[in-house]
Amino acid sequence: MEVHPASKVTSLFGSDHFSGRVWLDPLLEQGGADGLRIYRVFFEPGSRTHWHTHPGGQSLMILAGTARTGAEGEPAVEAGPGDVVYTPPGQWHWHGAGPDGYMIHVAFNPGAKTDWGDDREVTAEEYEPPGG
Repeated sequence: MEVHPASKVTSLFGSDHFSGRVWLDPLLEQGGADGLRIYRVFFEPGSRTHWHTHPGGQSLMILAGTARTGAEGEPAVEAGPGDVVYTPPGQWHWHGAGPDGYMIHVAFNPGAKTDWGDDREVTAEEYEPPGG
């Protein structure tokens, strides 16, 4: 058994694969194809990831605020505290905060590291849910 104390986590401002200001806290990083990566991510209003996939899929647990997320070929949707968003392996998607407040989620990424592809930013049109 291993304990990874929160006091040892160093918040990293993520800029390479994000639009807006985002802080990424690596809580657990086990390497390899069978490894698990767990991150706590803090998004300022309107901030979001670029388009990406996860070879092992991804689950997001929303802790605070309103999340916006979209998958390739699907409209953006919103999720709130306590909701879990699952993205299957290999599906192109993005996620971030709604426009009116901060959002915090914990990301569970099994398997290989994130594939950022061409590192394409999410457009304003892709960010808006239907009727938004």
